[in-house]
Amino acid sequence: MRIAFIGLGNMGTGIAQCICNSGHDLTVWNRTASKTAPLVALGARAESTAQEAAAAADVVITSLMDDKSVLDIAQAADGLLAGIRPNAVHACVTTISPECADELESLHRKHGGFYVSAPVAGRPDAAASGRLASFLGGPANAVEMLMVKVTSEPEELLAALTTE
Repeated sequence: MRIAFIGLGNMGTGIAQCICNSGHDLTVWNRTASKTAPLVALGARAESTAQEAAAAADVVITSLMDDKSVLDIAQAADGLLAGIRPNAVHACVTTISPECADELESLHRKHGGFYVSAPVAGRPDAAASGRLASFLGGPANAVEMLMVKVTSEPEELLAALTTE
């Protein structure tokens, strides 16, 4: 599975390291490019834009600050939606407002993709050790793809909420 990870802050770096260590094909992008170096050392590829990171991915995961940062990265001329492939899944692990999630779902539908709200519970040390809990909400087929392909221990998933 090809995964793009956008946003390498305290939580994102730990999550991305776990994905990289699990053997998935990982591409990373961060606004501060130097934050990609530790992941490149683990075998990830770094891209120069979110668009390039998303272009070859089956799943794009974002770990950003807030509603504004997620929407900015999604809608920028060189952002996630400019590169995301049809039928790809965007999983946002950022805790965002319901209005932002609704907007992202609409934007992805218009681009032929899927949006899954996937906020996580835990601290950076839990992210680095692969012990976060995630709550998934989105189209059933997209949630199932994430549960089967991305999570290494789906039995630890606390909740999976699907919408049609």
